[in-house]
Amino acid sequence: MARLILRIFLPFALGYFLSLAFRLVNAVAARPLAESFDLAAAELGLLTALYFLAFGAVQLPLGTALDRFGPRRIEAGLLVVAAAGTALFVVADGFVQLAIGRALIGLGVSACLMAPFKAYSLWVPRERLALVNGLHLASGGLGAFAAGAPSELILDAFGWRALFAALAVLTLASAMLIWFAVPRDYETAPSGAAAAADGGYRAIFTSRRFWRLSLGSIACQGTFLGFGTLWVGPWLRDVAGHAPSLAAAWLSTMAVAMVAGYLASGKIADSVGRRGVPIASVAAAGMAAFTVLVALIAVLPVGPAVWLWPAFSFLATTGTLSYAAITQAFPSHLAGRANAAINFLVFAYAFLQQWLTGVLIDELMALGWERADAFRALLLSAALLQALALAGGWGLARPSRGGASTAKP
Repeated sequence: MARLILRIFLPFALGYFLSLAFRLVNAVAARPLAESFDLAAAELGLLTALYFLAFGAVQLPLGTALDRFGPRRIEAGLLVVAAAGTALFVVADGFVQLAIGRALIGLGVSACLMAPFKAYSLWVPRERLALVNGLHLASGGLGAFAAGAPSELILDAFGWRALFAALAVLTLASAMLIWFAVPRDYETAPSGAAAAADGGYRAIFTSRRFWRLSLGSIACQGTFLGFGTLWVGPWLRDVAGHAPSLAAAWLSTMAVAMVAGYLASGKIADSVGRRGVPIASVAAAGMAAFTVLVALIAVLPVGPAVWLWPAFSFLATTGTLSYAAITQAFPSHLAGRANAAINFLVFAYAFLQQWLTGVLIDELMALGWERADAFRALLLSAALLQALALAGGWGLARPSRGGASTAKP
């Protein structure tokens, strides 16, 4: 176990720490970036969402690469790309360079969740996957915390370029740590016969069980990523009227709540799983509560709604339990691709939501809406889509009319 922690868990956890820091840092850096480059809400939304577009676009080939070449080589190489993208972001003098840099960052950190999940599926007993996955996700929560108040302090003292320069150095160091520390003895490709017979993504996307387990997570995680990694910052500043330092403190509080949520959801799933309760059931209950919470943030007055944002981060973590459920639903040689498939869909949803939120805010305000009312309408829409997705997953879980379930891997 000590070898697992030192040589596998810690190197991959550092990479995921940085991935979450990159994902959320624009919520703090939004104002200086907008002021430096005169960005409207739609441009800021597109710039930040390019992370999700590049991240999601590479998930399907990434899953195949992880199954064939192992997580060590794939993640180390991609983190070098992330470091290069961050360096370009630092020296950018216009929107195009910022956009290319942001997209390269998204591409470069695209393996920071799937690569460890693949490694853990090979090294960790299946009944403990939810717990270990939860610990890994909690390490990302620490990165989210660093993207809040600590990043605001660096911004105030040195500016946004210095902040991203530090992230570039740390990302390159993370790539080197994974390359030299993680063992190579599980980097074996499947045989040609096995690769030809495994069905690949066709076996996953035609699986009723895959869609049953993933639909709710796609919508709930998509809302959490699309809204929580950018628009909660402007909501706190422009709707709640908080100063940037107080808004950053709230973001760090949300990150702490996210860490607690990952640890709690993993522990609960691990505990009830030993009593025969499926991980998918725990995930569904948590996502239903998350959906109700999003609706409450939308309809409550701003004062009480502010206090619900930490719970937003806490409950959103239950959607990631679907990854462990999907890992258990498919054979080990498909584990990388199965998790990459849901990740692709989650990040595609997050990209669309984050970008379209900026577009719709601009459009609604141009029609005379108040900014607070625009946010309220978009949050209610997100909650409705989540409810529909959860209902769809529940419908797929029901037996067919003949009395037997048609679910299949």
